[in-house]
Amino acid sequence: MRTSVDIVVPCFNEEKNLPPLFLNFLDFKERHKEEFELNLIIVDNGSTDETSRVTKTFIAYEKSCRLIVLSRNFGKEASLSAGLLESTSDLVVPIDADLQDPIEVISDMLKCWRTHQPDVVLAKRISRDGDSLSRRLFSRIYLLLFSKLSDIDIPPDVGEFRLMSRKVIESFSQLHESERFLRGLFAWMGYKTEVIEFQRGSRTQGKSRFSFSKLFNLGVDGIVSFSIKPLRISISIGILTSGIALAYSIVILVEKINNNISIPGYASLAFLILILNGIQLLSIGVLGEYMGKTLMESKKRPIYLISEKHSNTEK
Repeated sequence: MRTSVDIVVPCFNEEKNLPPLFLNFLDFKERHKEEFELNLIIVDNGSTDETSRVTKTFIAYEKSCRLIVLSRNFGKEASLSAGLLESTSDLVVPIDADLQDPIEVISDMLKCWRTHQPDVVLAKRISRDGDSLSRRLFSRIYLLLFSKLSDIDIPPDVGEFRLMSRKVIESFSQLHESERFLRGLFAWMGYKTEVIEFQRGSRTQGKSRFSFSKLFNLGVDGIVSFSIKPLRISISIGILTSGIALAYSIVILVEKINNNISIPGYASLAFLILILNGIQLLSIGVLGEYMGKTLMESKKRPIYLISEKHSNTEK
């Protein structure tokens, strides 16, 4: 009996990238048809172009493809979650529509899975030529901060592109956070893991829609979701600055009593006040992030809403 594999593709305005993706999928499917039953799940994350129409055209003659249309753009983390939770196969592989993560790499994942029988096969990038220097630098700094501020280790140069067993997907379905950082959730789940390496390419069409601000917000969400250390750091800074302020006050008081000298220093005093106020505002901001996260999770809204589902059910 052949092992079934779902390839999940979250899409937002990817009409130009889909035709080459479909061609790659058909070629890949043909080469592995004896061993694996390959299926494609396209998740339209509120696209405003012809992503759904192009996919429906492909579905008309390709029964192994399904389309899930979300009611609006819920973000990549939610759209990928929709595809994973809608999958039914033995193995699931998320992949981007831009083909920066080549579909041929799934062959190596399947070979590794067949040899070692892990629950997860990670695809580690040995180069990131398609990413800008600033993005690569931001990624490295963020992973360093994340590892220091949380108890979860995210492997470097690894994204969502990975192979996961049905056991992992069933565990993933038990996670109900509405504000999601998938790389952190995947790392938190654990399971037996193997790693393969691959050469990452450039986008076939267009530019990445992940701006620095979106990446920054995603990074903040990740840290807040998996660690309370920023709150503890705020407490430590508060204790330290309070101690310094107390020591400085004692020095001024001693000088005043012993020598009847009022120590001048309006500039330094103003500087200290500004520094202390800045630390207070920073601490309030950190606390606000956690309170906001708690508020959003307490509403228990669904992660996404599905507007349509399309598949070719003809025999």
